[in-house]
Formats: sequence, structure tokens, C-alpha cells
Amino acid sequence: MKKMILSVAALAAVATTTNAQSVRFGVKGGANFSNSMLENKTSGVTSPFGVGGYAGGLVEFSFKKPSDKFKLQLEANYDFYNLRTKATVNNATVVSINRFHSISVPLEAKYFITPSFSVFAGPTFNFNLASNTNLKTGSTQGDKVETSDNLNPFQIGGVVGANYYIVKGFFVEARYNYIAPRPYDRVFGANDLGATNNIQVGIGYKFDRSK
Repeated sequence: MKKMILSVAALAAVATTTNAQSVRFGVKGGANFSNSMLENKTSGVTSPFGVGGYAGGLVEFSFKKPSDKFKLQLEANYDFYNLRTKATVNNATVVSINRFHSISVPLEAKYFITPSFSVFAGPTFNFNLASNTNLKTGSTQGDKVETSDNLNPFQIGGVVGANYYIVKGFFVEARYNYIAPRPYDRVFGANDLGATNNIQVGIGYKFDRSK
């Protein structure tokens, strides 16, 4: 199933590049605010938002002319997630801190409501690379434990958002990502993290058109 999804995405990217009449490249980065939809949730356990970050590049395709309202955008981003669970045990606050690193590849359909403001939506393909976890009990920080072997290597999701072009290719963006299934295998019993809610806020720059 995963190979089929990746093959379809690759074919779509090749077809997009072949048919595009105008191409623009860009870079971007910002902050991730993420939490988990807890599975097997027990009383008193919550998943507060944790702060991470992202950075990457993009390619924007126009199919008739550069001023098209409808465009496609392909991205490749490095994402750092900071997922947490919080509970009270014996009158002490215990926080499980789960940090993992991922490469995401969103493919977005964009619509420009005005020349400066666009909205977008599409699927995203996520490849998890590495992870570590530790517990914080009260003010005492525990040792980090390597948990990369427990990561699900591939997740799929959806993204919706908007960006606003400030001046000369500079833009700001805000987006929501839903990423599933759970980031860790069930055999990792230190948490019940489920699908991820991820809000990204960042800035970027698009270079001049390449053709």
C-alpha cells in the first residue's frame, strides 16, 4: 500500500513538472505546535501542545501563465515534533516528552483569491527518521531514551492552510496538518500517542520564475 501511494505521488510530480508552463522555487521555515489524539486514554492524562520547528523548500507550478489563480505546489520539509503527555501521579506532575524527526512531502493545490493571498490543501507523505523520549517528574528531568526503533517509518496525512505575500516574494503562512496513524508502534508502552495534530506558522521566500 505504501509503495503504491509513493508511486502515484511520484508520477503526479513528474506529470506536474512536464506540463507546467511556469515554475518558481522557494524556501521556508517556522514553528510547529503539535499534540496527539491519545489512544486508550486514561483519566487525567492530557496531551498539551509542544513546540518544534520545520524548514524546507518548495516548487510552485503554473499551467497556463504565471498569473494563474490555480497552481500546484510540491514541498520537501524537515520537521521536528515535540509530542507530550501529561498526568498527575502521587501528587506529582509527570510529563512524557517525545521528540522525533521527520521528512514530509506535501503536494498542495493552491488557489489565489487575490494576487497576494492564497489558500491550499492536499495530501502529505511523512517519513520518520529518529526519536528519543524522556520523563519529567516535577522538576526532575529523566535521561533520554533512544526510541527510533519504535517509530512508524511512514505516515500519511492532509494539510490545509493559507499564505500571504508581503512584498517581492516574501510570504507568511499558517497551516494545519493531520498526520496518521500513530507515530509509534503499539509495542512501545511508554505512551498512547495517536494521530498528530500539527499547526505550523512560518515565513518564506519565492525566487523569480525559472521559465
